Amino acid sequence: LHIVPVSVAYEYDPCDLDKARELETRARTGQYAKTKDEDTESIMKGLPGYKGHVHVHFGQPITDAEDNPKALAAWIDHEMHGNYHLHSSNLVAYQQRSLHP
Repeated sequence: LHIVPVSVAYEYDPCDLDKARELETRARTGQYAKTKDEDTESIMKGLPGYKGHVHVHFGQPITDAEDNPKALAAWIDHEMHGNYHLHSSNLVAYQQRSLHP
């Protein structure tokens, strides 16, 4: 088994307004019910949608995966987070969030 952790970061999210609506509904009502085809529609919107700059980083292949799935998942998460590229839009969003928690 050869697992390669991949981090994909893009400057803009084509589905950002949809995600914001979902988060706002959850915050206001405590729940959000997706429509039957919502995930498929998000994929169809997101894949070809404008993303600005895109950064793809392939991590080191994991060739000696342990028999411990939790440890393997933790290592993959570590690799993906460590290799994630922050764009200026991420930093602006963080600054805005810090100003208005």
